[in-house]
Amino acid sequence: MAGSVITGAGTDDRVAGPVYIAAFAPDADETSDKRLSEKIAPWSINKEVLTWSMILKKAKLWRQLADDCKPLKTKASDLGRALTRDERHLAQVAATDEDWG
Repeated sequence: MAGSVITGAGTDDRVAGPVYIAAFAPDADETSDKRLSEKIAPWSINKEVLTWSMILKKAKLWRQLADDCKPLKTKASDLGRALTRDERHLAQVAATDEDWG
């Protein structure tokens, strides 16, 4: 799988130093396959790569990697969704059941 390893961009002459942000930064040898084997959802990996792509675009470094970066396929079940009123009611009832707690 292509796309998750972007830490090599820090070797470019235009990079003055590291910037730490509240996002996942993979190790140089870490791949999407390894992250998926750790039960990280494809949707989460795609969001991490998107965050890094925005940072690298600001530094004008993204073009070097963009062709090699393809989003992972996700299923609708990978994405969270809001509960309907009926589902919310069932969750509230279930929370009061001592046998389920």
